[in-house]
Amino acid sequence: MALETTDFEKSDTLAEGETAATQVAAAAAAADPDTLVAQLQPPIAVSDDSQPAEDAQQVPPPVDDADAAAGPEEKITQDELLHDTAYLTQEIDRVKEEKAKTQQDRLKLEEISRATTDRIRCDIRDGLAIKADLEASIYKTKRMQQEQQEENGRLRTYLSKCKDDLDKALR
Repeated sequence: MALETTDFEKSDTLAEGETAATQVAAAAAAADPDTLVAQLQPPIAVSDDSQPAEDAQQVPPPVDDADAAAGPEEKITQDELLHDTAYLTQEIDRVKEEKAKTQQDRLKLEEISRATTDRIRCDIRDGLAIKADLEASIYKTKRMQQEQQEENGRLRTYLSKCKDDLDKALR
């Protein structure tokens, strides 16, 4: 929730007597979060019986990265950063290699699955062809059985007629 003010209002606010409220309003208008946070934080109070409370409320100014001197701390920091950078580079390379291996494995598995799928499709196609051939032969066999039964019935009828004629002739 930043307060918006014009440049004219900013200059008027800063030109008049600056109080904590005007500094906060100016920081909010400038939308500088570091300034706003620094002004909103209460000063650190250390109570010491030998010092008055006013001396204990002095807050050291914030240390900026640009203000840091190029001393042994910076050298240690640079060495640590170089070491961390080398480590991270090795980790990145390792992860890239693992990723490449994983992709190769995935490609191999996809190729195997494609080949297996094709083989299964061929087997299914062959099975369906065999099924169709068997169904056709079953149909032919049933048709032949039906024709045989009809022929047998016709022949039985003929034989029974012949028997009846023979019996009549013998009497």
